[in-house]
Amino acid sequence: MEVGKWYKFRYSFKDKSSTEVDIKVELDYNDGQGFRTVLQHVAKPPSVFFNKTDSNTWSQLWLRLNDEGKIGTRHIKLFAI
Repeated sequence: MEVGKWYKFRYSFKDKSSTEVDIKVELDYNDGQGFRTVLQHVAKPPSVFFNKTDSNTWSQLWLRLNDEGKIGTRHIKLFAI
């Protein structure tokens, strides 16, 4: 990856069961090969996350960088699946 170059990514977060979610991150390196999976993980969040009525009152989307530097975003779309 190059600093200052824009890359496309997809982040999917889906209920897998009543206690698990499937998290998948895909990245397009702009090399003509399209999106490639860079992270796939099954998580077990607290049960409150599975109560849609309650979670819709405080749920939010955020992007974060766990290192020094900057992250730029544009054209973010959030879809209910």
